[in-house]
Amino acid sequence: MNWRKWQTIKSKILVSFIVLLIIPMSLIAVINYLKSASILEVKAREQFQYLSEGTNQQFTQYMKNLDTLSMNIVEAPVIQKRLMQPFVPPVEWTTKQIEQESEVKKFLAGIHKLTPGLAGIAVFGYNGIVDYTHPDRNFVAEFDYVQEEWFKKAAARNGSWVLSGRRVEREFSSYQSPGEVEVVTFARVINSLNSLRPMGVLAINMKISEFEAILGIADRERYVVILDEEGRTILSTNGAEDRLRDEGWLQSSSLSPVTGWTSIHLTSKEELFKESKNIRSFIIMLTILLSACAVVLAQLLSSGIVRPLQTLKDKMQQIEKGQFQGEITLVHRDEVGELTQRFNRMMVRMKSLLEENRYREQQKAQLEMDALQARINPHFLYNTLMALRIQAVTDGNRKLGELIASLVHLLKFSAKNKRKMIKLRDELELISQYVKLMQLRNENFDFRLEVEPDLSEHLVFPFLLQPIVENAVFHGIGPLHRRGTIRVTLHKSSGQIVAVVEDDGVGMDRTASRKLLEAGEEAEGGDHYHKIGVRNVYERLKRQFGEAADIQVESRPQAGTKVSVRWPVLKEGDESHEGAAG
Repeated sequence: MNWRKWQTIKSKILVSFIVLLIIPMSLIAVINYLKSASILEVKAREQFQYLSEGTNQQFTQYMKNLDTLSMNIVEAPVIQKRLMQPFVPPVEWTTKQIEQESEVKKFLAGIHKLTPGLAGIAVFGYNGIVDYTHPDRNFVAEFDYVQEEWFKKAAARNGSWVLSGRRVEREFSSYQSPGEVEVVTFARVINSLNSLRPMGVLAINMKISEFEAILGIADRERYVVILDEEGRTILSTNGAEDRLRDEGWLQSSSLSPVTGWTSIHLTSKEELFKESKNIRSFIIMLTILLSACAVVLAQLLSSGIVRPLQTLKDKMQQIEKGQFQGEITLVHRDEVGELTQRFNRMMVRMKSLLEENRYREQQKAQLEMDALQARINPHFLYNTLMALRIQAVTDGNRKLGELIASLVHLLKFSAKNKRKMIKLRDELELISQYVKLMQLRNENFDFRLEVEPDLSEHLVFPFLLQPIVENAVFHGIGPLHRRGTIRVTLHKSSGQIVAVVEDDGVGMDRTASRKLLEAGEEAEGGDHYHKIGVRNVYERLKRQFGEAADIQVESRPQAGTKVSVRWPVLKEGDESHEGAAG
């Protein structure tokens, strides 16, 4: 037997179809039933867990609304004033007491209308005064509220609210509605807003019968049980409480950290797994049909896949030998055809990348030579200038020596500085050396530098302000027939550093000042180098900081020029944020 023949992809696909469809399909129905039943149970638990948590969230939101409502009552001036008054028996009431009671009842009645599902609201004052509101019942004077468990818990909490279990609303009764009303009581202590002294307890009764409507389950076939902190039933829909201990019912519960209540959702396992049994029967029938078609489909499919893959294999062997000529002819439009298309594009791209890589290697070598030459030239120049300075000082020409020393400082900084950002004090030193150089050359201007304290350690990129000062010297003060002044001020404003360079030189009109910052425009009057300096600073600012930086130029003919530069405040350690805005 030729084993190599059975190691091909075509043979493997054929055998795989036969094995996977004929042999195990008879077991799939049983396995699928067990697996689907397990998945359905997990999904059902997840879904009911979600429903249970949703129920708790609804209760939680309802209680939060009650919390807000109760605080409106507790802090209401009419309630505070009422509980600070001494107790007066009803038989001794004057018109004033009657009006006060009426005002409180009117206030509580208005609050009662704001929230659905409420029964009665009562304020039990420690001064013996009891005020209440109820839509259809009256307060029972003999009701001993002090002995109620919820009253004691609320008094002990000293401000936090508490919930009672399911109970009968015994504090209210009516001849017209003699039946018992089951409620849950929301209670909290009422403290004086001035002395924080407890003055009474607020009780808000919520109807159990309204909870289904509040939760949105009144008109649905849902089995829900709500238990309080002690495991007592608050609410049970469709007789769900009787099914809690029935193993034929799947249940999922969730505990609310706000109310302490547990929400349990139940569903019948028989109904849940009914569809799974139908799926099992369907798969058995499908197995018989698929087994009959397996061999034919495997033969056709394997042939269609293997042929173009063999072509790809042959082409890859050619590429391994460095032969990139000739594309594979596209035959199929399926996934294999798409793979062939991508392979053709990859082959073209690889050829292009190889040529590009060779070109970049040549460019890299040239750039390395240029970089070495660029580093040699400045050192040679400032070393030569230092020799000239020593000779000038030796010959007694100190002015020339200082001129050369300032120039050497500028050249040395330009050659040695490798950082993208420098401290502001270094930039100001560059400006000072440059101005000193210019004043030694031409003494017809004064220079003033005013810097706000604590700015010297802030960061800025090199040669930010020097080109602007240079323009002020040559193009602002230079054409003057009198002595001029250049003033540089720096201060911090709204998280930015603001530098202003002003001169009282010849100035320019609005069109010329606008074109200073426009790319691709020639400055008027042949002043192109003047424009390049400012434009260069502007482009570096925008590239470095984006919209967080800006330059503004203000100028008028014969009235001087003012250039304002803004950029974000940066200190040591903030360099990682450089260029983020751009």
